[in-house]
Formats: sequence, C-alpha cells, structure tokens
Amino acid sequence: MQTNNIIILGDNQFLALKEDKLVKANLIAKLKEKLSLIIPLLFNRYILSLNKDSITLRQKGQGKKINIINANSLKQGYMEQRAYRAYIASIY
Repeated sequence: MQTNNIIILGDNQFLALKEDKLVKANLIAKLKEKLSLIIPLLFNRYILSLNKDSITLRQKGQGKKINIINANSLKQGYMEQRAYRAYIASIY
C-alpha cells in the first residue's frame, strides 16, 4: 500500500516511538527528512522551506509551464496559458 507524503511534527522522542512501532509491525516506510533553515523539503510537488520566523510552501516548477502561445492554435494556446496563470495566481 502506498500513501501520499505525510508531514509529522514531533520531537526526537516521539519520532523514535513511531519508528519503533513501524518496526514492530513489520512495516516499511520512507526515510524521514528533517526541515531546517539550510535544507528545504520536497512535499507532494511543493517545496517546503523553513525561514527564520515562518514556513513557506511554494510549487515546484509550475511557472515553467507558461510559454509563448503558438500562432497556429491561438484559441487553445490562450486557454492553456490562461489556466496556468490563473492557477499560479490562486496559490500565491
């Protein structure tokens, strides 16, 4: 069974307890990654960054999908690019 990524907030003692329960249940899980000021995390196609006094969640590469509209398919190209721009505007 595969699930989406999950963020768990906990101290080292809590995380060790969770790991112990996984081992006892004979379950396999992804390695844990720790968010820090230096190391951001990739989480469900987003980039999670820790700043001095906040946490930032931004999309990974969504803006790269915006292109110049092809002159041979103006209507379709316009609709696609408009949708990308509206999507990006809605998440920021």
